[in-house]
Amino acid sequence: MWVGEAWPNPELLAVDPSVPTNPIKWSLVLDPGASQSGGISAFGAGCFDDSADVPGHNELWFTLRGKFDPVTRDVLLDKVYERPAPNGEVVKYAGKLHALNGPFELTGTWRNETHGTEGTWSCQLVDGSTGNVAG
Repeated sequence: MWVGEAWPNPELLAVDPSVPTNPIKWSLVLDPGASQSGGISAFGAGCFDDSADVPGHNELWFTLRGKFDPVTRDVLLDKVYERPAPNGEVVKYAGKLHALNGPFELTGTWRNETHGTEGTWSCQLVDGSTGNVAG
């Protein structure tokens, strides 16, 4: 489980202060072995349980799919929203896996072309059995 936040760019907030900071709570696998075949080497899923984006639905579900390069530690992800979210909505994440402060961490930038929003993000790997940051 990866836990963190995605923040809108300050320049974006100056124009539209309603763009929220969103939580990151992802079940995500980075598979270094799959990267050699050129296929999907980063995959997972998650949900927002307090969304107000789709009337009558508090939860929005999404899948995560993309690529992880074990040599450069680059991660590219598409967060694809599932029904009842609008069809085709994708948030693109580009980041890097590192462990500068001990625990594994992903940091980078995100972009939602549908809404014209973008920003930065960071999340840490959490040990599911204890709720502690894994190191």
